[in-house]
Amino acid sequence: MLGSIHLLPNVARLIFATKKVTPHLRRRHLRPRHLRSRHLRSAGNQTFAVCWKSDICGLLEIRHLRSAGNQTFAVCWKSDICGLLEIRHLRSAGNQTFAVCWKSDICGLLEIRHLRSAGNQTFAVCWKSDICGLLEIRHLRSAGNQTFAVCWKSDICGLLEIRHLRSAGNQTFAVCWKSDICGLLEIRHLRSDFCGLTFAASAKIGYLRPNISPKL
Repeated sequence: MLGSIHLLPNVARLIFATKKVTPHLRRRHLRPRHLRSRHLRSAGNQTFAVCWKSDICGLLEIRHLRSAGNQTFAVCWKSDICGLLEIRHLRSAGNQTFAVCWKSDICGLLEIRHLRSAGNQTFAVCWKSDICGLLEIRHLRSAGNQTFAVCWKSDICGLLEIRHLRSAGNQTFAVCWKSDICGLLEIRHLRSDFCGLTFAASAKIGYLRPNISPKL
């Protein structure tokens, strides 16, 4: 009995030391240093940590992690927070290249802005602004001397996929299809040859001439 009492201070000291050291070790060895968990979000039947990526300024949901050189970064999607997803730059991991995206605050459709190259591949720098969900680069399509990323969104609001490309003059645009909402084409900007005419089309506005402000 007395022996047990004499052991209590040592046990207490051991518990205190464990509580003091364990969180430090957990932070250091189990979490990437540039990712900090904020709270949890659910997407479908899965729950992910919503983390802050300090180098790309945004709240992003972590799908999984990839390593590139001496850095670990998240392959992310934005599932339930409305906003702008923009591909800023590309990171390589093994033999794959992923887009590093961030979230801003405006809404609109998927648009191809310009192109970025990574290794021997060229990706379209796109953004998405009025449809929530997953943006992933699936594969590449070529049209003329340009190569575009075929992306789709499959988490909320239905599948948004670049099905094919249309060319007009010296520019090439993507035709996007929202397959599970009304079965209609959702087209933000399109130039095509239709009955000998070149035009831009919008799902909400109708037909209009390129580079001219929309008229309702």
